[in-house]
Amino acid sequence: MKRPIESQLLVRGLNGRTTCLQLNSSTVRASELKAKLEVLHCVPSACQRIICGTKDIGEDGILSADASGNFPSCSVLLRLRGGKGGFGSLLRGSAKSGKHVENNDACRDLSGRRLRHVNAEKKTQHLGGRRERTRDREGRTRTSEETSSPRKEGEGR
Repeated sequence: MKRPIESQLLVRGLNGRTTCLQLNSSTVRASELKAKLEVLHCVPSACQRIICGTKDIGEDGILSADASGNFPSCSVLLRLRGGKGGFGSLLRGSAKSGKHVENNDACRDLSGRRLRHVNAEKKTQHLGGRRERTRDREGRTRTSEETSSPRKEGEGR
């Protein structure tokens, strides 16, 4: 009688711990794996996301063991709502190109305001006092220019 192949699948769970699953076949469907993980981690299979290496294993995906009976290690993550996340990929692309941006005006602070607006507000507050001083100086220079204008001969004191 032929003994069933016993394979091991290492799965890194949501808590960061790695669990070793014993399987009786050299292939396993993602849906079967999610069902086993649902029992282990008490997370519904609809909320699970299985990552093997860098690839996301879909609902109808199949994992296969190598000749020695070992599966590639996998990670279980939670499925998160959200969009495609394009801005992160833009940041990754700019990091690879080696260009470092020093203009952070489009970024936002912790309260959600753009740094461009925060910096402009700081400038106006800082320049508010400066403008008054320059106006005073301009007023003084105008009056001093008027008094120190060159006089023509014949005018006088």
